Amino acid sequence: MPRFYDWRLMAFDLQTGRIRELARATTSNGAAVPGPYPVPSVSHGLVVWGQAIAPVGSAPADLANAVVREADLATGKISTLATSAGMPAIAWPWLAWGVSSGDTGSMRVTNLETHQVVRIDQSPPTFALSSASAAYNDPDSMSVFLIDDIATQTPARRIATGVDVADHLEWITLNARIVAWAQSTATRVYDRIERRLVDLPMTWGRSAVYVCGPLVVWEDFDPGASGQDNPTHLMIVSSASLPVRP
Repeated sequence: MPRFYDWRLMAFDLQTGRIRELARATTSNGAAVPGPYPVPSVSHGLVVWGQAIAPVGSAPADLANAVVREADLATGKISTLATSAGMPAIAWPWLAWGVSSGDTGSMRVTNLETHQVVRIDQSPPTFALSSASAAYNDPDSMSVFLIDDIATQTPARRIATGVDVADHLEWITLNARIVAWAQSTATRVYDRIERRLVDLPMTWGRSAVYVCGPLVVWEDFDPGASGQDNPTHLMIVSSASLPVRP
């Protein structure tokens, strides 16, 4: 079984070609401490991540003994932003992280320019930001929700649901046009302009979909192949150039 909590966080400078280590997993007795996935998020020269600082008992995803940290990539300064917190995301000027509060949790979202703070009464496995919008999945990874404007606190709306209890929707990403995720049964995104689900072209099988800036990325598999060694094609589409139906 992969040990996702045994990690090192590295940064690559595209201008200088320099690689440096920003952080690594906390260890206890020579072994990495189980904790929330670090899942680094970068915006405006800042990178944020979450990590365990002490053993968390039987629930590696528990945030009680975890912290949120930030590194300024220009200066190298590292700060601890929150304790009993984790799974942060940043899209300037918005910064979000999950907060542990006993049996329940919530998301704290802060505008780093205006200092507005918004509480979202959800504790999602993944949470994504794009400008003033947010998207996340529910704790059971059965549905995806979208908040169009955090600043005005527009209500979250459900934009996608699995076909059954085994159909999980995970690893949410978004930009101004598209909300994307990994789904057990389909290769699908939500078009925010047309307000509808769109099945992406696949010759065979299915693939997770990822949004990075304006780009929408997924894999297509050669028909007739099987197993993890399938020849694949990386599909990349700019969401900025997508048409809108009349």
